[in-house]
Amino acid sequence: MKRKIDHYSHGEARTRNGQLIEFSCPPEDKEKVTETIANNIRFVNLPNSHKSVTGHGSHGGFSRFKLKQHKYAGGGPGEYGEWGYIEVLEIKNPPEGRHPFVIYEANSNGKNTFYEWKTLAQAIAAYEKHWSNSDNRGSFPKLPGFKRMALCGLLVPWFYALGDEDLLGDYAFPDGLQDDPVFRFGERFVCYENDVPVAKTCMGTRFVEETSRYNDGVHKKYRLVVWHDGSMWNENEEKNQTPRPLIEGELWITEAMQKFKNFLSGKTDKFEIDFINGQKFIGHLTPKKDPHESPAGDYNLAVTFKSGQPARGWVQNFVPTPEIPNIIEHVKKGVAAKGREVDRIEILGSRPEKGGKKWSGVFYGHS
Repeated sequence: MKRKIDHYSHGEARTRNGQLIEFSCPPEDKEKVTETIANNIRFVNLPNSHKSVTGHGSHGGFSRFKLKQHKYAGGGPGEYGEWGYIEVLEIKNPPEGRHPFVIYEANSNGKNTFYEWKTLAQAIAAYEKHWSNSDNRGSFPKLPGFKRMALCGLLVPWFYALGDEDLLGDYAFPDGLQDDPVFRFGERFVCYENDVPVAKTCMGTRFVEETSRYNDGVHKKYRLVVWHDGSMWNENEEKNQTPRPLIEGELWITEAMQKFKNFLSGKTDKFEIDFINGQKFIGHLTPKKDPHESPAGDYNLAVTFKSGQPARGWVQNFVPTPEIPNIIEHVKKGVAAKGREVDRIEILGSRPEKGGKKWSGVFYGHS
């Protein structure tokens, strides 16, 4: 007698010869089914093969998963071939650990992104409100029901995987990304984001050949390197910040440079770097003979004027600058603007701003 199954869990597993199989079973049996497929099944031949096809203007989006497109808007190609579209998708059979409600944006500039939502209704509401916006990476995270955002770049999101393509994190294994003698799949590199070095894993390289429309028809060929987080390095536009291979064991260098960058920008006045041999590097500021800079925050002051009239109260939201580094100078300048002179200022108490500037910083104003 067959038992009644009320709840299903979707999963994927490979047979002994590597064939990828999608299955559904009771959640408590998933591990057992996966093990059975991997150890006891060599190949499965299905009499019919079906794929989901979603409409994207003049072309469709194929997937091995069951997709339902609830909303869609798109445009292009324009005069120079630019295009873009946005859609609300429901994945009916997501593997365990994958979310079923997404908004997916794709365009010709490679800034493809998908956004996960707690419910389908919230995804549709977000689409209805912002489908025509050009900055949904900034607007969607502020809306009710938003879960997270995944940058795709040239990578294919997992829910558009075909055939036996592996799922690597948020993506299907890249198609059409050629091997490169330097930027090889799986290799780690030190990249730069806003001049800060970060370690990233290469997902592949695509070579682009084009003829410039604005520079007398000059023909050029360059790389687009795709990273594991969906970001890209464009060799043609970012020649001054070429990623370099990450040498084994040098992650501490990247960490140290990030900490030092924060130190120089004034976000902290001390930092530490731990070495693998147990030693530690400590960097901090030495006191100056002149008055210290005051941390950002609120100050309770007692002020005595040369006219003899005292005043007492809180000064709110003070932020140090190179011109006015401390609360004393700040008050003096404010009083002078009113034509009065200060005889004495006493700090009775303070409430430093959490995470506020603690010193002016070498790069004050640029952090």
